[in-house]
Amino acid sequence: MGFIPLLSSALVLSQIATPAPTAPKVISVSMFKNGYAFITREIPMTDGQARIVDVPKTSLGSLWFWTNEGQIESVTSVDETTPTSTKIPFNSFQDVLAANIGKKFGFNLLTTEEKDGKKTDHRSTVEGILKSYSPELLAVEGADGTVMVPFSHIEGVTAKDAGIVLNRENKGEAHALTYQVRAKGNTKSVMMMSLERGMAWAPGYAIDLSAPDKLTFTAKSTVLNDLLDFQDAKVRLITGFPNLQFQNILDPLTSGMSVDDWLRSISAGAPANYARDSGMAFQNTRAGEITRKAAAGGFGGGGIGGPAGMSGADFVAIDNVPGEQLEDLFYYDLEKVSLKKGSRSYQYIYQFDAPYKRTFTWDGESGTPVFNKIKFKNQTGKPISTAAASMFKKGEIVGQGMMNYTAANTEAELTVSRSLDIKTSSTTEIADRAVGAIKDKKGNPTMDLITYETELEVENPKDEAINFSIRKVIAGDVQKSEPKAEMDTSKTGLKGTNPYTILKWDTKIEAGQSVKYTVRYRAYVPTGQ
Repeated sequence: MGFIPLLSSALVLSQIATPAPTAPKVISVSMFKNGYAFITREIPMTDGQARIVDVPKTSLGSLWFWTNEGQIESVTSVDETTPTSTKIPFNSFQDVLAANIGKKFGFNLLTTEEKDGKKTDHRSTVEGILKSYSPELLAVEGADGTVMVPFSHIEGVTAKDAGIVLNRENKGEAHALTYQVRAKGNTKSVMMMSLERGMAWAPGYAIDLSAPDKLTFTAKSTVLNDLLDFQDAKVRLITGFPNLQFQNILDPLTSGMSVDDWLRSISAGAPANYARDSGMAFQNTRAGEITRKAAAGGFGGGGIGGPAGMSGADFVAIDNVPGEQLEDLFYYDLEKVSLKKGSRSYQYIYQFDAPYKRTFTWDGESGTPVFNKIKFKNQTGKPISTAAASMFKKGEIVGQGMMNYTAANTEAELTVSRSLDIKTSSTTEIADRAVGAIKDKKGNPTMDLITYETELEVENPKDEAINFSIRKVIAGDVQKSEPKAEMDTSKTGLKGTNPYTILKWDTKIEAGQSVKYTVRYRAYVPTGQ
């Protein structure tokens, strides 16, 4: 299924017919984790024409139209202007009176008479057609003629006419960017694809450790949609890092920018060679800001909920969703998804069981913690994307860690918690010191060669055996280790500098057992230290 190029056309906009607005249907959404989604819409055609409103903001180079039938003639972006009218309610009866000359009202009047130092209030009613109005005096035509009513005597107003105007009308213009699509008469539909910002998916993982040697790994996705409504669409969740060099630059057809602003956006946002080689470079630009403002618009974030009520006995099995590997990206497929703009959706992706190994690790330094870690193999045949992982045991959370990207059939490691039970100690003593082992040209000592002995001790107070791993870094030349350690030593550089050696012990410590590890090594230090 190939793309059908747009035919070159010199159509005058005033000659293009204006069909009724058409609502494209979202067929599929392929979303990345960085807030961008590649959306495919189907546009129904009537007599070879369609008019689309609510044009999306698309990324440069990602907007394409194609059809399986007929031929596309042109796609034209038009800024349409329509008159608007807004009614604003009056906030005082003075405004109401001024707008309703010739309408019938009833006026409640209050006058005050003063006689012999005593004030008396008199209330009366005048009803009739309002003939004139000013802030000082009203003329009201009643059954007995026209009555002049001082505005200051009015205590209340009652409308007696059904046609009373209660709002002020503000007229203006609304601008809307639309597509006008033209194709051969036998074309029934046109597909539109574009990369847009406003959707993302956030993976999350639950790892049940209730069984001593087998874990259950459950993957979920929280889909975040701040872009558009869609119904029964195919949603693809993409794992990987695509090379989208122009994602922050708007496509010229849908940007809504002036020519100058759009050309500046090329200079500011595209790779340097693109602006230079295409002849679109500008010297002084602010287009990065323009593009960000144009592309922005309420793209919010969303939270990731954690599973609840899980245990080894009632951990609910789920159906794994299908997926597809395309280049270095993996696509998880969700069928018939419906989401409103602003909504979030929790979706299960897959689940698998795998044997795991628990190991307690320590860096061999005094006062540093021992970590409880697990290792297991990704047996899904699919990559595991980077995300937070929560570990559970018998329905309770026992730890959290960051699950790094793990390719299919490779090993993953996660830290469950710090282990406070296991006791460790590290002591170092000087066994020998050769003063002035290195001298300068005048024979003055500059470096001493010191022999150290370090002793590490690990005690396992648990009532079961544990796998224990030490990874200790030593700056010096290791002479011996007991028990013998696996060593990885860097080369010595300039004369008198010390190599770095990583010693690795992987042992099993029985319940209640205490194990000692010793290292003898030499290192150069400045004389006098």
